[in-house]
Amino acid sequence: MSPPACPVLPELPDAAAAGRWRAPRRLAAQALALQGLGLGLTLVAALVTSHLQHRTRMADFAGHTRVLSVALQNHLDMAQRDLERLRDLHYRIDLGRDELEIAGETILRESPWIRLFSWLPRVTQTQRNAFEEHRDGLDGQSIRQLDADGLVRPATRRAEHFPVADTVPASGLEALEGIDEGVDPVRAPALHQALASGRVVASPPFSSLSRTASEACASVLYAPVMERAWTLAEGYRPERTRGLVSATLDLGWMLQHVQAQAGIDGTEMLLLDPLQEAPVLVRLDDSRLVRAYSGEEAQALLAGMRSGPHSVQSLQLGGREWQLLARPGWAGRAWQPDVLVLSVLACGLVFSGLLGALLRSRQRRMTELQAAHDDLERLVARRTAALEASNRQLAAEVDERRRLEDDLRQASRQAHQASQAKTMFLANMSHEIRTPLNAVIGYTQILLEDRTLAMPAQQRLQTILQAGQRLLRLINDVLDLSKIEAGGLQLHPATFDLRQEIDEIARLFAERAGARGLPLDCRIDLDAHEPVRGDRSKIGQIVMNLLGNAVKFTEQGRIGLDVHREGAQVQIRVSDSGPGIAPEELAQLFAPFRQGRAGIDKGGTGLGLVLARHMAVAMGGTLEIDSQPGQGTRARLSLPLPRQAGEVAASPVPAGILPGHERLDPATPVHAVVVEDDEHSRDILVHLLERLGCRVEVAHDGLQGLRLIRQTQPDIVFTDIRMPVLDGLRMLAQLHASAATLQQPTPPVVAVSASSLEHERRHYIEQGFSDFVGKPYAFEEIHRMLAQHAGARFIAASPEPGHAPENHAPAPIPAPCPPAPAAALEADALAMLEALRQAALDGQMRAVRRELDRIDAAARLPAATRERLRRAAQDYAFDDLARQIEALLRPGAGSTAPQDPHTP
Repeated sequence: MSPPACPVLPELPDAAAAGRWRAPRRLAAQALALQGLGLGLTLVAALVTSHLQHRTRMADFAGHTRVLSVALQNHLDMAQRDLERLRDLHYRIDLGRDELEIAGETILRESPWIRLFSWLPRVTQTQRNAFEEHRDGLDGQSIRQLDADGLVRPATRRAEHFPVADTVPASGLEALEGIDEGVDPVRAPALHQALASGRVVASPPFSSLSRTASEACASVLYAPVMERAWTLAEGYRPERTRGLVSATLDLGWMLQHVQAQAGIDGTEMLLLDPLQEAPVLVRLDDSRLVRAYSGEEAQALLAGMRSGPHSVQSLQLGGREWQLLARPGWAGRAWQPDVLVLSVLACGLVFSGLLGALLRSRQRRMTELQAAHDDLERLVARRTAALEASNRQLAAEVDERRRLEDDLRQASRQAHQASQAKTMFLANMSHEIRTPLNAVIGYTQILLEDRTLAMPAQQRLQTILQAGQRLLRLINDVLDLSKIEAGGLQLHPATFDLRQEIDEIARLFAERAGARGLPLDCRIDLDAHEPVRGDRSKIGQIVMNLLGNAVKFTEQGRIGLDVHREGAQVQIRVSDSGPGIAPEELAQLFAPFRQGRAGIDKGGTGLGLVLARHMAVAMGGTLEIDSQPGQGTRARLSLPLPRQAGEVAASPVPAGILPGHERLDPATPVHAVVVEDDEHSRDILVHLLERLGCRVEVAHDGLQGLRLIRQTQPDIVFTDIRMPVLDGLRMLAQLHASAATLQQPTPPVVAVSASSLEHERRHYIEQGFSDFVGKPYAFEEIHRMLAQHAGARFIAASPEPGHAPENHAPAPIPAPCPPAPAAALEADALAMLEALRQAALDGQMRAVRRELDRIDAAARLPAATRERLRRAAQDYAFDDLARQIEALLRPGAGSTAPQDPHTP
């Protein structure tokens, strides 16, 4: 074999190679040493210059801080003296509300940083009622208090109260009147300390809209006022105080005024109470922007101020020691060298650069050969590294593929387990929520049938019923969405009268829209009897969802419903004059739990339109929404509903009879057995059946029910599924077995359960139950079970003894009548309403009460309307009060006709 080829360049001896590289290294070391020395000297000179300038600036800052501290202390002393002046006026004259306002306004003009003065009389528990009713007191308002969260609630009973009776200024601060500051968690300690000591005491700084009618950082000074007969020679006695005067200081405005008066800009200041556990502080930055801080934000700001150059000055106010923490404006900015420092740096850098350049020019030539050698070594290293990387990448890809296959198998198993867990959760949730909800809705409907209840109680029960039905609809929406996502949405087509269904929905929403002053324009172009085949409940759910959205989001204008047939298609149009929907919100309107801005403001779950579109698509139809901001919304629903031959079966309840006003026809008596372990569900169902006229017997579990059915042979059986001892399924199986042995007929058995998932309903029917009723009970469903499986017929119930027949006769739901125009009101009534609206917009509580008294005296409006206006005024709901008046003044919205006093 031939010898290996020699390299192109012969290898150098070790000594020669070392000598070749020693020279450039020595030159590089010399260049670096000289450049480092020059840069070091340059930096030292620049640092010394900068340090001298910093000491000068710190001396100027210390002087400015002392000037600001002295000026701020003078302002605090002046505020305390102003409060003492106002207190001393109570000893000189009998200071009434007008005199207090005149004296206080004079002081406020001289001291604009005092936001308000307040008079807090001492009111004992025996004096409370007289104080609340007297015009010089709270004039019909109750004493209230603020809790730790700043929420207003009626004051609890105590030995004495210190409510706000008068404020200066009085305008715009009516919401503070009646607030008992003696229990306020922020201000009460200072108030009681002032009462105990007889001196002026200041509260710690705080920032609260509910306590100061603003979000500024404030502190309150309290000064006790003794009885008129008290003299200085007697000494101070807390039990002889007849009240306190207080002054609320705007600390941020005071800082601004002090800085402007001193003419010192560029200083950032913090005013705080160092003994406060959770400090609330006010900050004035170098741009004269004031802001209050509290909690963790205040702690972070305080730590940041103390971490750099700062100055701390002590201040005294009302027996409390405060701190003024100042920081120069240049402390928070990045350091910027001036001309002198830059000149020193420039000279040193130029000298070091020239010297280093001379040495580096020689080093560059010596390093070129080294660079070529290094390039060759790097090339070989890169080729080797590339080959190793390729091998590692190939092995990693194989491992990654195996890992992905394992992850896919694991994900498939987890998805299957999650689907099973979700199905189990939905079944349990449906049963556990519907069982107590059945008691709430059922007992509410039973109580609503009691005509002896007062109208307010009936209204509250109606609210409970509506809330329970809303919760039930929400549960159904969640279950429907889950079934849709699982591909398990089931349709139950049946023949029904479409015209009747649309008319009932239109009458229902005409009443709701009329209650909000919105006319419902209906154009239903269908035959008087329009038999079609489809899922009646889902079609009604879609239409009611569209009309419900139109009523909810429309404040004024009109709502339209247009229904007509185009061949086999039924077209349903719902339009409104509401605020409309922005294009970006319209694009995501059919996503689950997604709502537009109006939906977030009005409330809701964001499921209604999602379910409506899925149901429409499942029935072979379409649902489209068209809307533009400010131009209302239009919904178009198209469903394939061809006409069916024949007539629709009539309802077992005669037309015109409302739920709660019917009984069994004596010609069709019914004997029913109720098997139910839940006491409340059993009580509701038994009450309903007995009210209808059925003979009812009860069993508490499946074993008792089996014995009772065998002994009595009822016409119909209602049984729960989940029961102790013997559940409903096993009871039914044993009932069928005994009936087959004895060759006796089995009565119809209706399953009753809070589990209402579709596959469970089908399962119960397949197990031999005659029908299924879910909880909460729909009374109409019980009627249908009796008519369909027990042959029952219903007639109108006779009036209850002791009540006039007209009190129980069901009245048809009237179509909303257009209200009389505003011109029907007399000119003086319109003028009084306009004056009341302006007072509400200005937030003047006294003016609002005065105008309401004028309206009551003139009696130009119905009593119900006057009561609603006064109730809104008592709740300080000025915006709602103004909207009600605008509705009365708007053409087509005012009416002088008598109204139902219970109309909402």
